[in-house]
Amino acid sequence: MCSTRLDDSGVHAGTVDREQWRSGLNPQVPAQSVIQPQYLSMRDLHRNMRYLESNGENTGVYVVAFWTRALYAPNVLVLVLVLCAMPFAFGTMRLGGLGKRISIGMLLAIAWYFLQKSMINFGTV
Repeated sequence: MCSTRLDDSGVHAGTVDREQWRSGLNPQVPAQSVIQPQYLSMRDLHRNMRYLESNGENTGVYVVAFWTRALYAPNVLVLVLVLCAMPFAFGTMRLGGLGKRISIGMLLAIAWYFLQKSMINFGTV
């Protein structure tokens, strides 16, 4: 490797077999940037977001992956609660027919889906 040094007496050129450079770069960050964000853990996603923010770079992909993973547990909880409520949904038909109940259930599920997607994308804003 060629080495050039500048001082008061002039320019000095030479070759160096081995040279060690000091760097503040964390070696884990470039390795994790090769992996797709949806496969990283929450801790790694958070670390990458902080690193990118500190360098003034775009964190959008990592933020979406972070919030998708963070909101996964409430989605599973809602699904379990819906499955637990199924026996009560098919009870007596005093207040309305079965079609009305299914339509309301579908509207609530669609509303929950769009609310979840908007909250995830709101994290990037």
